[in-house]
Formats: sequence, C-alpha cells, structure tokens
Amino acid sequence: MSPSDLGSDPRRVATYDFDEASHYLHVPISTIRAWACGENGVEPLITAAGDRSPVLSFINLVEIHMLTGISLVHEVRTQNVHAALHDKRNYYGPHPLASRVLLTEDIDLFARNLGEVGNHFGPPKQDLIDVISAYRKRIEWEDNEPVVLFPFPTANALDGRKSVMIDPRISFGRLVISGTGIVTEIVVERFRAGESIDDLAKDYRRDRLEIEDVLRVEPPLAA
Repeated sequence: MSPSDLGSDPRRVATYDFDEASHYLHVPISTIRAWACGENGVEPLITAAGDRSPVLSFINLVEIHMLTGISLVHEVRTQNVHAALHDKRNYYGPHPLASRVLLTEDIDLFARNLGEVGNHFGPPKQDLIDVISAYRKRIEWEDNEPVVLFPFPTANALDGRKSVMIDPRISFGRLVISGTGIVTEIVVERFRAGESIDDLAKDYRRDRLEIEDVLRVEPPLAA
C-alpha cells in the first residue's frame, strides 16, 4: 500500500527513513532494514508504509518499538516472532504490534505464541509478558490505535521518565520534549553551541532531568 492509499492520517504516512528510526529507537539500522524489508530469504516482520525513503510510518515506529522489546531485549527468535504474527494479522490487520487489544487483553496468548514453535517452548512466559508490558506502557492510545510514542532515552531500558515523545500530529512527527512542540534537535544544537543544561531548562521551563534525557537520546553526545 502506498502513502496515497492511506488518506490523510499522519500515523500511516511514510515519514521516517531507517536512520531516523534507528536514532529515535536505539536500534541498529541493519536490524530495522531486516524487519522492514526482509533479509536472506526471510520475510519482513512489519509492513512498511513506503517502498523507498522515507519508508516508515509512525505505526511502523510503534511496531519497531515493540519488536525491540521482544526480539532484542528478550531475545525471542525471529522464527517465533514470524509464526506468532502470521495468524495475528488475520484478526488485527497488517499491524498487529500496533494493536492495543493484542498487547493488553490478548497479551497472555500472544506471549505463549511467541514462546513456542511446534512443541518447543522458549523463554518463561511471564518474563516476556513483563517486557511487552513495559514497552506497551510507552504508548498512548485512542481506542485501539497508538497516537503517541515515548521512546526510551537510552537503549535496553525498561523504565524511565517519558521526557521525549513522537506524536505524528506535532512538529511533523519529529522527536520533541513531551507535552510540547520543542524539537529535541534544537535543544541539542543549543547545548553544542555552549549553553548549559541549567540555562536550557530555565529557558524552556522544563526540569533539568528532562533536558538531560533529551541529551541522552543523541548518540554523538553520549560518545
């Protein structure tokens, strides 16, 4: 399906390239490309919004966010994820990992499906449920659809403040300070230019810890 088929819903329009998704979600570009495009004869895990850059929609970012918890943090095998998602698309449409019902009401069965292929059982189910729940709580929903994503400030975190967010209706879906339209890139540029964290916190009327989280999102600063 091309962006023109998706109407005006900003959540479904191809807006992000692989580099942006990697930057926002702390996932290697090669991993995101494999999930979105397939690799070595393995089918994609998600249905990308576009077929050329920009490739990914906000809905795709939510799916990648959830896959990060399932595949990278809890290390569920790709074949298990493929098998679990195959049947779920019949019930939840092309983006099951962006379904609130699947990730809440049907989470127990979904975790069981992820942990088994035939008669082989994978990781303990409750541990997987805990990981899925931790990642799901970083999403705000309207009805059954995601509308806001709060990426973790650092990779492989299962808790933390919701200091930054992605809302496709605000600042063209760029990463912003939560509850504002302040694009994080602008804050980082000012910090790099020599302004202190305290000065930025005062100017934007934000808590110092929020500004610190904004800076943690930027890999070059961490390095």
